[in-house]
Amino acid sequence: MKTLQQTLFRIYGILIFAFLLGNIHYSSAQDVYCSTVDFTAVEKENGVVEFSGTSDKPVVEWYWYFGDNNTSREEKPTHQYNYASDYEVCLKVLVNDNCTGAICKKVKVEKGALSGACDLKADFKYEVNGLILNAKGWTLATQPTLRYTWKFGDNTTAEGAEVKHEYTQKGEYNVCLSVTLPATTVSNPPCVETICKTIKVGETNSPCDLKADFKYEVNGLILNAKGWTLATQPALRYTWKFGDNTTAEGAEVKHEDYQKGEYNVCLMVTLPATTVSNPPCVETICKTIKVGETNSPCDLKADFKYEVNGLLLHAKGWTIATQPALLRYTWKFGDNTTAEGAEVKHEYSQKGEYNVCLTVSAPAITASSPPCSETICKTIKIGESGNPCDLTADYKFELTDNILKAIAISNGGNNATYFWKISDGTTAQGPEMKHQFKERGDYEVCLVVTKPTTSASQNCSVVVCKKITVGPTISNADCLLKADFKYLRTNTGIGFHSRSNDANANFTWTVEGRSETYSGQGFSIPLTEPGVYKVCLTVESRTFGCRVQVCKRVVIGRSPGIVSPNPSSDFTRIQSDAIINSFVLLDRSSNKVLQGDVSGNEIVIDLSPFSTGMYYLMLTYEDGTSTMQKIMKQ
Repeated sequence: MKTLQQTLFRIYGILIFAFLLGNIHYSSAQDVYCSTVDFTAVEKENGVVEFSGTSDKPVVEWYWYFGDNNTSREEKPTHQYNYASDYEVCLKVLVNDNCTGAICKKVKVEKGALSGACDLKADFKYEVNGLILNAKGWTLATQPTLRYTWKFGDNTTAEGAEVKHEYTQKGEYNVCLSVTLPATTVSNPPCVETICKTIKVGETNSPCDLKADFKYEVNGLILNAKGWTLATQPALRYTWKFGDNTTAEGAEVKHEDYQKGEYNVCLMVTLPATTVSNPPCVETICKTIKVGETNSPCDLKADFKYEVNGLLLHAKGWTIATQPALLRYTWKFGDNTTAEGAEVKHEYSQKGEYNVCLTVSAPAITASSPPCSETICKTIKIGESGNPCDLTADYKFELTDNILKAIAISNGGNNATYFWKISDGTTAQGPEMKHQFKERGDYEVCLVVTKPTTSASQNCSVVVCKKITVGPTISNADCLLKADFKYLRTNTGIGFHSRSNDANANFTWTVEGRSETYSGQGFSIPLTEPGVYKVCLTVESRTFGCRVQVCKRVVIGRSPGIVSPNPSSDFTRIQSDAIINSFVLLDRSSNKVLQGDVSGNEIVIDLSPFSTGMYYLMLTYEDGTSTMQKIMKQ
């Protein structure tokens, strides 16, 4: 029986070929399949298969998809498979702008290049920028003792799951990754798998090789979509057409005005001209999406465990799925707040019983079907005392290099005793503690607060333990770890969600003016008082061997969106310190001329198609309130 990861991997490959079929060249006319094509496949040694395509018409270009997320544009390519399996291989040919041909067949590979190894399924992905190669290895194995060894084909090597290498000259290089699982017993030798790929470096990408694409999720009549591209320029513009005569701008959008049916959703990514001689570069990707259909169960067996400390809920979700990087965890805390991430912390504003729900979503099974999701809900009591004497305890800490400073927080005050225990064997007493670690690593730091009672039989104490990672300093210029976060305001508070290229890193949050320290990929707090709050996210990665910190100032209390320029003859930008949910542009007769969903703090509207004159812009915010402003089109 195929695992979920294997199924998703094959589905992703089919989607890639579907992308090739629809976007392999650009023409104003509709493709016509007027050529009869076929191909043969002959397996050689070590998973090598020789392919040869044929066509009844002269071919301008050949496009192969090998069923394992690899492609080729040769007429007779040779491809090496890593594992024995049946692969869906597809060939498309281009005869002219309006004439194509395509065929897909199952090709059986008896023995892959890694067959007979230890089934680590080692692989790596990479990106080339001039002479610089960025590569990241991965495997299905979960042991922390894995070792990653790279050979770059120029007599240089490196260690680590993710590496960066700069070549001295352009050319083709055979880059190999060896993943080693050390011996676990005397009779069990080390397990090693090696994967090699031929990589071209030093070649300049064509100006329009954006490789634009988008992923999406459908929930009833609501579409959430996010575009991406290989381009790194900040000036990129994302324009969406939802197939129902509505549009939107931004890399990430939400559209809620559908009726049940199929829609052709298109994303156009534009890179503005960089010089007079270099015109703007535009790529468009379209997908047919069904909305309004009920998700089918996918047997993820989603569940979560939780702990309650006063008004603070700490919850962690899990599932039997074997590809956690593809899963999405969405929480509803029963107080109109939400969060994202497998592990979350949420602080309620008042005690009571709350219906807490976790939805685990897997990616879309096909291009036209919604993702697969499961929801589990539990009724949780918040705010009840967890100990006989209503004693509360916590601590905040600062970690600078390898020096830890911690301060206890308790309603026991001076009458309580404070005892610290660190997993490196050291202890301390008192409400404040300072400790210097001798080595990097993960440590458990526990605080025991004890309060005197009149009863000799009553044990009035609280234990608080936190995991603290001691590693490199934040100011690590060579750190490849990336992190950012976004936030969403509601009537009851504000929620935060992190983004990072290492989902297994440690996430720690601090909010200026609050004593608590939060952990996990997301959390929410009842922060409603007007003001400006500094929120900092620290992400520490053992994979990259470094940590980074991102701080943002969060404004509570909204002012109307700032429109600039106004008047404008073409593009105008609207920025707000509150999350804008949607916008509607009306003419002087109150006729709707443009509308769209935003889910962000910024909108860019193209006024060039409209007549000169005055327009009204209505912004609807996440909390349900609206504002109206005038915009002048020159």
